[in-house]
Amino acid sequence: MIRSVKIDQHNMSAHPEHHHGQIMREPQAGFAIISVLVIVTLLGAIAVPLLNTVHKSRESAVSLRVTSHLGHEARENFELGFHMTKLDGGIPSFFKTGISPSVIPIGTACFKRINAVDNEYLGGFDIFDPNIHHSPMTVSNNRSVVTFAYDNGRKTGAVFEELVIVSCAMSETGEIGVYAGKLGVIDGSFYPINYGQF
Repeated sequence: MIRSVKIDQHNMSAHPEHHHGQIMREPQAGFAIISVLVIVTLLGAIAVPLLNTVHKSRESAVSLRVTSHLGHEARENFELGFHMTKLDGGIPSFFKTGISPSVIPIGTACFKRINAVDNEYLGGFDIFDPNIHHSPMTVSNNRSVVTFAYDNGRKTGAVFEELVIVSCAMSETGEIGVYAGKLGVIDGSFYPINYGQF
């Protein structure tokens, strides 16, 4: 019996250590799992806004690039319109008189942009004025381009008549580039009064 008790004590002394080790490892394992879950949750909470910021920054950069290209395209078409006006001795003959339905959206957006910057620049003209003229609209690389022109007449006390040329470029997504200028006409000669990007 004593021997049996000793074995039991030996077993008891061995087994409690074994059980005690398991008990200690289980809370440590649980704590490690909770720590990992907390870290993963924090990383997810931080990563999602960062990814959104990166995505928005990329969209903004693309939009700026598109707008820059539209501005260049509008300027090139303005210069072309200016030279065609000089060659034809007035508004180019191939420009259509009045407004065509196809150019209303781009014309509305461009004239709205100019009026937002300087509401006196257009002299009260809008795209629905019957005396306005416009080039055929060209579409390339997902961009639409059209040039508007009208005779703004002779201002009181001015020695020249004034022609206004507005060139507009618009992307499929609605970004616009606008370049406009005024030309003075004296004895059949054309002189730039002012011009610039809007």
